Amino acid sequence: MKKHTTTPQTPSRREMLPGWIYLIAELFFLPSLLSAGNRLLPRPLSDAWLNFLFFSLNFLVILLIFHRLLRAGLTVARKDPWNFLVSSAACFVLYWLCAAALNRGILLLDPSFSNANDGSIAAMAGNHYRLMAIGTILLVPPVEECLYRGLIFGGLYRKNRFLAYLLSILAFCAIHVLGFLGTRPPLTLALSALQYVPAGFFLALAFQKTGTVWSPILVHAAINAAAMYSVR
Repeated sequence: MKKHTTTPQTPSRREMLPGWIYLIAELFFLPSLLSAGNRLLPRPLSDAWLNFLFFSLNFLVILLIFHRLLRAGLTVARKDPWNFLVSSAACFVLYWLCAAALNRGILLLDPSFSNANDGSIAAMAGNHYRLMAIGTILLVPPVEECLYRGLIFGGLYRKNRFLAYLLSILAFCAIHVLGFLGTRPPLTLALSALQYVPAGFFLALAFQKTGTVWSPILVHAAINAAAMYSVR
C-alpha cells in the first residue's frame, strides 16, 4: 500500500500574496474600519452582530483566496481517512490535557485571572448564543487555520520547521489579545496570550501529521465548540 505524505500543504503562489495582504488587513485595519462604519449607522449593530459580520467577511474572503488549498486538503484527507481522524482526535485530546494543566497553573499564579477574549465572547453569547456559536464554531476555524497554519506554518515548514511552529504560534496568540491592548493590565494580556500556546502548537501538529489544513480546522472547531458549551 502506498504511503501518503504528511508534509503540510503549502498555499499556491496565487494564494500566498493575497493571503499575506489580507492577514495584515485583518490584524490591523478591518476591525477598526468595521467599528468606524458601525458608528455611522442610524442604528449601530450590537457587539455580537458586529463580530458576526467580521467573522462572515473573513470567512468569505478566505474561501475566495484559499479555495485551492481547501480543495486540495479534502483530497489529502480522503487518501488516508484513518490517519486524518486518529491524528485529529489525538491532537484534540492532547490539547485538552495541556490546556487544562496550563490553566490550573495560571490560576495558581493569579486566582483572579480571566481571559480577556473568552470574557468578551461569553458576554456576547449571553444575549446572542446561537449567533456566537455559529461564528466561533463554523466561521472562525477555516479562517484562522488557512492564515496561521496554511499560510504561516505551511509556508515556512519546508524552510525551517522550528520557525514555522514558533511564528505560527506567536501570531495565533497575538491575534487573540491585540484587540484588548490598553484595556487590560499587561500581566492579564500576557497570561491570556499564553493560554493559546497549546492550541497553536497542537493545531500545527495536526496539520503536520495529516498534511491537510482540514485537520486543524476540525480540531479548532471542536475546541471552540467545547468552549461555547461551557458558557451556555
